[in-house]
Amino acid sequence: WDSRYDDIIELCPGPVFSYWHSTIYQSELSWGNNTEDDVTYPRIRFSDNFAVEFSQFIHVRQLLKESKISGVFVPSEKMSEPLDFADHLPNLLDPNEMRFTPRRKISNSAGCFCSYDPRKNISTQSLAAMSSGKTLYVHSGFPPEYQKILDCLGVSVRHVDLPLAHRGMDEYWQFLSSMEVNLQVTSSESFNYAVPESIFCGTPCLFSPACGLYGLDEEFDRLCGVEDIDDPNAISRKINRVTRNSLNCERAIESGKRAIEAYSTKSIPIADKALQKIRAFSK
Repeated sequence: WDSRYDDIIELCPGPVFSYWHSTIYQSELSWGNNTEDDVTYPRIRFSDNFAVEFSQFIHVRQLLKESKISGVFVPSEKMSEPLDFADHLPNLLDPNEMRFTPRRKISNSAGCFCSYDPRKNISTQSLAAMSSGKTLYVHSGFPPEYQKILDCLGVSVRHVDLPLAHRGMDEYWQFLSSMEVNLQVTSSESFNYAVPESIFCGTPCLFSPACGLYGLDEEFDRLCGVEDIDDPNAISRKINRVTRNSLNCERAIESGKRAIEAYSTKSIPIADKALQKIRAFSK
């Protein structure tokens, strides 16, 4: 959150609602033992940008208190539960929007299309792709510092001008469909639309527990889910599982669609409830 949003709020007539994406809720609270005095104590691992987002959290709360905004929605149920001022408005999926002609698979390809920051776990996924004999496809603008690391490791990388929305989403989906596997084994996500997009495009996509689809289908988790995201061998084994066995590939796609359906079945009524609240404020 920054001053630009405050300016927008001042210009908006009527009720204003904020839809707040934040990784604060992805901080992990666990319990550990102090071996010296055998005392159990809490241990918290915060997301990388926790300090920045916590200041945003304070600011959003203040805007609500001053009635400059009428309500706050967050995309995660996990985040909305402890916040007495926020409601859950889940991410929604509409496969009917995805109409395109699939492309032929590029042999030994692994797509890793994401923003470039430490939370995306790029180096580890790159090592996994190399271990599985895959060429890693990334979009143009790949940071030179990452490229230097991958060059030292001997990872085969291809830079592509990934089609974006302004050039037509059908081109983007076509490219996703040309990959043998897509990689989204990251440490932090708001939801991660890239996973269901890949599944709808007919390409298995590996993911981490940070993905909003994790835990919704046992077979999907078994084939594509990676819990130990810091272990390139764990990621490589999953790459091999879905690319070297056509039946596993088909099962990964079908189980992924079941997970998406389960997510949508759960999320649509919640979204309807949130939208009703917005309509009530707008009257």
